[in-house]
Amino acid sequence: MVRGFEREELAAYLQHDSGPVWEKYAAVFEHLTDTEGKPRIAFSWFWLGLLCGPFFLIARKSYITGTLLLAAAVVLASIHPGLFWIPWPMTALLAGPILLRRFLAKVQESHTLTGEAERLKFLRDAGGYSVILDILSFFG
Repeated sequence: MVRGFEREELAAYLQHDSGPVWEKYAAVFEHLTDTEGKPRIAFSWFWLGLLCGPFFLIARKSYITGTLLLAAAVVLASIHPGLFWIPWPMTALLAGPILLRRFLAKVQESHTLTGEAERLKFLRDAGGYSVILDILSFFG
C-alpha cells in the first residue's frame, strides 16, 4: 500500500505498471498525501504541465480544470497577449494535486464494485490518457 491506495490501483489508473511514469506519479502522490493517505496542502512540479499547459490536464482526463485554465489563458490574452502564458506555470504547479484528487475519487468510486478485476478495469478506463490524443495521433 502506498499512502492510502494500492500499487495495483495506481498502475491500472496510469496504465503503466513500472518505469519512470509510474515512479514519478507514485512519488508525487506520496508527497501530496499525509501518512493516512489523505490529500494535504502541498505542491509538486510537472514539466509537462509547463510545456503543454492546460492541454496536459486535458490529456490526463481532467477536462473541466484543463478547459477552465485554457479559458483563463484566452481571457488573459484579450487583456495583453503576453498574459496568455500565465496558466502554463500554474498548470505545472497544480497538476499534481488535481490529478491526485481525481485519482483518489476514482479509487473511492471503484470500491463500490465487487471483483478485483472489475475494479482494476474501471480504474484503467477512468485513468490513462484521453481519446483526444488518439485522434490527434491519427492525423499526425
